[in-house]
Amino acid sequence: MRPIPILSAIILLAGISFLSCLRDPCEGNLCENRGVCESGRCNCPVEYRGEHCKEQVTPSKIRVKAVTITRFPATHQGMSWDEMDGPDIFYKMSEEVYPLSQPEYLVENADAASDYTFTIVPFDLRYVASPYKMELFDYEGVGIPSQKMGELFFTPYASDNGFPTTIVLDDGGPIAFSIDVEYVFPKEMD
Repeated sequence: MRPIPILSAIILLAGISFLSCLRDPCEGNLCENRGVCESGRCNCPVEYRGEHCKEQVTPSKIRVKAVTITRFPATHQGMSWDEMDGPDIFYKMSEEVYPLSQPEYLVENADAASDYTFTIVPFDLRYVASPYKMELFDYEGVGIPSQKMGELFFTPYASDNGFPTTIVLDDGGPIAFSIDVEYVFPKEMD
């Protein structure tokens, strides 16, 4: 075995020492909200931005995929909604005075002790920081005006909500809903 010249050994040790002093550019970089550090910078998912992915991006729209009634009054002025059975319920969602959605089918003979998920065609809330109105009705029959069981107002997006997939609509009044949603961001617009 041939001895390593002293100068070569010193250069080798100096190189190893130098390389061991180089810092990982991502060391100590705390990317949040599923952000990933790459070359010292946070690569944020589409719904977050900023140096450490802390700031929520306002979605372009919120797609409603399901609507569930979670509370409604069992009676109206101390009497049953319908004479023989439970109310036949349906909702209406609107933006200001413009109707947005109502279910394809009503829920017949609803029991106030149960939750009901309505059959809907998914739809978009395009003004995510604006108020919307939900109303619940008891269908009385063809040509007979439906009775309003209650209404509530809600704003679907808040900049600190963390993008829940279910939004609870409950102002403490006689009706409450939950809506299943997905968020659409500018880069994913369809």
